[in-house]
Amino acid sequence: QTELVGTGAVATLIGMNGKMARLNCPAAADGARLNSLKTFQNPAVIGASGQGIYKKTILEWEMTFVTLANIVQTTAFFGFGSGTAFALRTTIDICGFWLDASALQTVTDFGGTETVNASGSDPTLTNINIYKIVAGATSAEFYVNGVLKQTHTANLQTNEPLSVSFYVTSVTGAAQVRVGPVRCYLLE
Repeated sequence: QTELVGTGAVATLIGMNGKMARLNCPAAADGARLNSLKTFQNPAVIGASGQGIYKKTILEWEMTFVTLANIVQTTAFFGFGSGTAFALRTTIDICGFWLDASALQTVTDFGGTETVNASGSDPTLTNINIYKIVAGATSAEFYVNGVLKQTHTANLQTNEPLSVSFYVTSVTGAAQVRVGPVRCYLLE
């Protein structure tokens, strides 16, 4: 499911084996969003009935920031939101990556209380990188290109179904992020 906001905002499939979605914002204040129609049960809820089976929900995707300087970094978000609503950086109950001064940050938020950390040494964000979030009942791990960048153990979503959400808007001129392929699955 995609939702395009603003004049002329488009999302199209392009190159990279035809599997990259282009979230393109042609002008200032345009926005593009990509959200899953399916929700994924939170691992804390799956094991809550006492079976002792705690699973993790894994989200992996490829992404490149084509026009990094033009992205509104206070709202850009890439990761899990709660329910089926589109999530952005200022949404409560999220788990994912966002940008601050063109540097990756990680965030977990539950009920408006959040944990935020810098991801450490970032790869070149205008290259294609592989992002991964491993969300469990007691932690959320954040990886870039197979390297663990942060682990959060506080402010985890514990009672919400999760949906995949990518959100970008342009601050000035055109902004573009390319995403894909996206994989989301449960791990025992």
